[in-house]
Amino acid sequence: MANCKHCKTRNAPLRINLHSFCDYDCATAYAKNAQDKARAKKAAESKRKDREKLKSLKSNSRNSSECQKLFSKMRRLEELLWFKERGIEPYCISCQLPLGNDQWACGHFKTRKARSDLAFDRLNTFLQHNVRCNKHLSGDIEGYKRGLAIRFGDDEAKRIIEYCEVRQETLKRTAEDWQAMKKQLNAEIRRLQALLDG
Repeated sequence: MANCKHCKTRNAPLRINLHSFCDYDCATAYAKNAQDKARAKKAAESKRKDREKLKSLKSNSRNSSECQKLFSKMRRLEELLWFKERGIEPYCISCQLPLGNDQWACGHFKTRKARSDLAFDRLNTFLQHNVRCNKHLSGDIEGYKRGLAIRFGDDEAKRIIEYCEVRQETLKRTAEDWQAMKKQLNAEIRRLQALLDG
């Protein structure tokens, strides 16, 4: 005879499913205890998965925010280079005025909050006064439209606006995708900065 699986008493006479027990009370108590442990393990696993999911969401949000900052910096540099290559003093897409006593922003035609599908889209972003037009005038969309026509002509401005009106597919990015994007954006920022400095 073997020890009782539940109370550990020696020489348990009852055998159930390869386990020895003193009696049916010990067998029942053991089964209930095993069920309780299984439920607790399942609950702990569920909590762990929820924590990982939350961590992943936070990580995704943080990665998106970091990439957005890099993308905005890259677009400002691309815009400044566009003006430099044409020998034009940089001006705001919305009011067509030079920098003045302000800062340059990567002005989104369609806001990132409303249209996350266009958050990293070049056709949705142009050089804009950060305080005057972007913040105080909420992007000055009517001025933005006029600015696109002045800069690119009516047909191209219409094409850009129509493009931004159609919802694009929002890419689902993994942590690896975000890291690759950061690396690519940083490399492009260095390249553009070297061209502007040269």
